Amino acid sequence: MADAGIGEILIVEPNIQELPEALKVNGARLVDLPEALAIADIVVGLVDHREFKRLSYSDLSEKIVIDARGMWQGHRTSNLQRRVEKVV
Repeated sequence: MADAGIGEILIVEPNIQELPEALKVNGARLVDLPEALAIADIVVGLVDHREFKRLSYSDLSEKIVIDARGMWQGHRTSNLQRRVEKVV
């Protein structure tokens, strides 16, 4: 999508202050979690940092969610149940 100029890539990594050069592709940028949640339509969970595990149902309910770590599988209610995908 980024190659096609559709949307932007926001990276949230609470343990770094600057994005490594290798990740600065297609305009990707490092943002904090509140900013990412305010902007993003799609949320991809790749690491299960404490900050990410603490996200509530309401934080994710309007997002398309791809959960590669299984950290949001407990959010099994209504709309989010259908939207959280566990990547195997």
